Amino acid sequence: MSAYAQAVDTKTNPLEPTGPLNHTLRVFLIDRNGKIRNIYSSGTLDVRLVLADVRTLLMESNGTNTVAITTPNQ
Repeated sequence: MSAYAQAVDTKTNPLEPTGPLNHTLRVFLIDRNGKIRNIYSSGTLDVRLVLADVRTLLMESNGTNTVAITTPNQ
């Protein structure tokens, strides 16, 4: 996936139960303008961090200083 610089390899057995591709887990946070704002890997994918980053993006787009997002842990 060249658009996100994501390395993807094809497995030798395309019928592999886990799927035909190998890749590293990466989650992209993309803002409303289509710009990548953060990339999370398996070591940094924490719901608290992602929510904080989403709140920051929402504040930027709304021009406000506070955003109310509730989660089960709040």
